[in-house]
Amino acid sequence: MANKTKRKVYSLDLRNHGQSGRSELFALKGVMVDIENFMESQHIAKAIFVAHSIGSKAVMALALEKPELVEKLVVEDMTVTNLADHDKHIKRFQLFITTCDRYIRNAPNDISESNFNKKTSAVMRNFFPEISGTSSDNIISLPLKKDKSGKLTWDLNIDAIIHYLNNDHLFYIDLSNDPKYFGKALLLFGEKSPIKMEENKDTTLKYFPNAQFYVFKGGFHTFHLEFTELFMEVVSKFIEE
Repeated sequence: MANKTKRKVYSLDLRNHGQSGRSELFALKGVMVDIENFMESQHIAKAIFVAHSIGSKAVMALALEKPELVEKLVVEDMTVTNLADHDKHIKRFQLFITTCDRYIRNAPNDISESNFNKKTSAVMRNFFPEISGTSSDNIISLPLKKDKSGKLTWDLNIDAIIHYLNNDHLFYIDLSNDPKYFGKALLLFGEKSPIKMEENKDTTLKYFPNAQFYVFKGGFHTFHLEFTELFMEVVSKFIEE
C-alpha cells in the first residue's frame, strides 16, 4: 500500500492483539485513546484509516467524535449499528472461539501452526458453511504463535476477546448526539460475509453522508486475504482520489 500510494503506512494491532499490550480493559473508548496516543507520539495531525472488523468500530467512532483527525476512512466488513441477526452471529462466533481455544490448549507441542490450521479448517467450515467453495476456504487461519516453550498459543489475549463477545455493548458507537462525518468514507463488504451491507446502508449514510460502498463478490469476512490485488486496487484508488 505504501508503494502504491506513495504514503507512509503504519500497521497497528489493537490492544490485546498481536504484539500490542494486553489489558483487561477492552472497550471502544480505550481503543480510540490508543489510536489518538499513537498519532500524537508520531506527530500525525490527520490520517487515512483502513480498518477491519472490530477495528473499524474504533475508527468510525473516532471519525464521528473527532473528524479533524480523519482525512478519509476505509471500513472493512463492519456496520455502524448492529444488524437484526447480530445476536445469532455473536453466539456462533463465541462457540467457534471457545471450541478453537479448547483445541489449542490440547494441541501437541510438536504441531506446527500450518498443520494445526489444516486440522481446524473443518471446524471452521462447520461453524461458517458460507465459506465453503470460496477463496476463504483455503486462506483463513487462526492468529497463532509458539510460546517460549514451543507450545501453540493464541497471538492475542483470548480472555479479553471472549469477554468482549460476552459484552459487545462495550464497542457500541455513541450516536446519541446524532454525529456525522462529512469526509469521504469507503465501506467494503464480502458477499458471503454474515455482515450484510444492504441492511445497514441507510443508517450508514445518515452518519456518513459521503460514504461509498463496494462488495467483494464471493468474499467472506477476510476478503482482503482472498482478493489481495483487487483489495489493493480498490483501496488505493479511493485514497488517491
